[in-house]
Amino acid sequence: VSIEFPNPDDLMNFKIGIAPDEGFWKGAMYTFAFAVAPLYPHEAPKVKCETKIYHPNIDLQGNVCLNILREDWKPVLSISAVVYGLVYLFLEPN
Repeated sequence: VSIEFPNPDDLMNFKIGIAPDEGFWKGAMYTFAFAVAPLYPHEAPKVKCETKIYHPNIDLQGNVCLNILREDWKPVLSISAVVYGLVYLFLEPN
């Protein structure tokens, strides 16, 4: 997993790179753009996959279907929990 801040003055928008080491998607790097809302942690961050991918949990526009990004979001969850959730989607898609 890698992290990049396109604008060093804006720490609320960044990119995370995930390179699965097993499963159907191993051998490539997938970039996810994170936009953290001003209401964080009471509002989930917005996450979009910027890499074109055929995955049952990611649509053609890059929207990610992950329960903790929507109905199961709780203020005790963190950005690292979202990253772990994304990694898990590559290991166990649903």
